[in-house]
Amino acid sequence: MQDTKPCNAPAPTAAKTTGVRAYTLLELMVVVGVIGIIAGALTVAWGKLLPQTQLRNSSNEASVMLQKARLTAIQQNKPVTITVDWETEDWAKSANNNPTGISRQWLVASVEDDETGAMVVVDRVIVSKPHGGVFLRGPNDLVGGADAVTFTGDTLVINADGSIPETGSFRFSDTKSDPSAPRNVLEVYLGTLGGRATIRKYLEPEDRPAGVGAQDFFESTLSGGKEGGNVWVWY
Repeated sequence: MQDTKPCNAPAPTAAKTTGVRAYTLLELMVVVGVIGIIAGALTVAWGKLLPQTQLRNSSNEASVMLQKARLTAIQQNKPVTITVDWETEDWAKSANNNPTGISRQWLVASVEDDETGAMVVVDRVIVSKPHGGVFLRGPNDLVGGADAVTFTGDTLVINADGSIPETGSFRFSDTKSDPSAPRNVLEVYLGTLGGRATIRKYLEPEDRPAGVGAQDFFESTLSGGKEGGNVWVWY
């Protein structure tokens, strides 16, 4: 008969507890509440920042387009004409800001064809963003008003040498549900006959630096600015 040996396996022991406890309902509610507050603050901040970004983008795109048009005039040794192309649709109408229903606004650069004499489009950029509330518009007019483009006949001519016969600007504005509320207006300003474009912002009279006289549009950096020389105020 074969001998059996005692088993040396340890006896089973009770399961050890880790000491980890679950969150209480109150703690979960506090965490969710904090996340909600942070999300709400970010939403408000983004809601204010988005119109500024869209306004800056429209102005920057127009500025780049004008510089390209100036180079085209010099390279082809012929004048380039910049005009505004307006598109209207019923859905874009607004009693306060856009009664004519302008839905899209384009800056169009054209040159004269040597053979036919017809104007040929060499560049075209959309500058209004209706869904974002950005239109070609000055501080004193409705969308598409006479204050939106200050060149004679709403037309800019860039001479073959890159110079311009008159100074002026293309202006871009956001829209507000309250027509009496201050709007943010940027302009692409060609203030020298050499054709160099700068971007300036309209400031309400109470926000303008002292000693500027009748000036109402300003570059962002100027002595007397509130934040490191920046005089722009957003409404």
